[in-house]
Amino acid sequence: MASTNKQTKNKQKPQQQVSKKDIPNPPKMTDQKKQNKKQKKACDGSSKSSCCPWFFGSLILFGVIAGLITYETNVLYGGKFEETAVGRVLKQMGALPHVEHAWFTSLKYSARGYKWTEENAPIAYGKSKTFLEPYGEFAKDLGITILNTGKKGYECTKDFVYEKIPVVLNFIDSYAPGMGDKISEVTSTTIKGFCSITCNTWRHFVDFFKTKVFVGNFSPENLGKMMNTTSQRALGYYSWFHEKVDFYAKVE
Repeated sequence: MASTNKQTKNKQKPQQQVSKKDIPNPPKMTDQKKQNKKQKKACDGSSKSSCCPWFFGSLILFGVIAGLITYETNVLYGGKFEETAVGRVLKQMGALPHVEHAWFTSLKYSARGYKWTEENAPIAYGKSKTFLEPYGEFAKDLGITILNTGKKGYECTKDFVYEKIPVVLNFIDSYAPGMGDKISEVTSTTIKGFCSITCNTWRHFVDFFKTKVFVGNFSPENLGKMMNTTSQRALGYYSWFHEKVDFYAKVE
């Protein structure tokens, strides 16, 4: 029996020991989570950036369409919406009365909301002003303190530079005689040239606008007339707008 056991042991092959280097390292979960978070952030940013242009573009498109319809109704057809191209299409479809009713209802509630805002806005403004006044004073004082600190720092820096410039020039002269004087001359000429170029450019700019721009239709007299006519038209539109608001706000 002992011999048979030895023979079986000799027949069995020795098992190879697996080293630690042969075992593949499992992927780290933290790296995968970081990559997933980065991908999600990139997708969210791209979706937000793609939504914003569409939103603003749609607002601009609706504004242009509303402006064209308003121009056609009030200027071309004297305020008769049913005679416009859009009105005729809606009339053929049978939806014109419903659209006019919806538009009239929106104007009515918009006028009431405007009147309510016009009456309550000063009250809300007064309350918000009294609430935010201490914070405004604190921000003002903080800004003044920061400004004074900046001025003091600038003055100290300027004095320090003016004190150390002769020391630096003497140090340069000790190694290169005459170099300090040349540096000071070049610096002074550069500053003078920059100041002269700035003054000349400003004078040419002012002369150009006096002789080329603010002449003829753009002269101060004509600009004053244009401002007066513009203010008169703005007042006329404002009074017309208030009449319409008062009319639609009283409608039940």
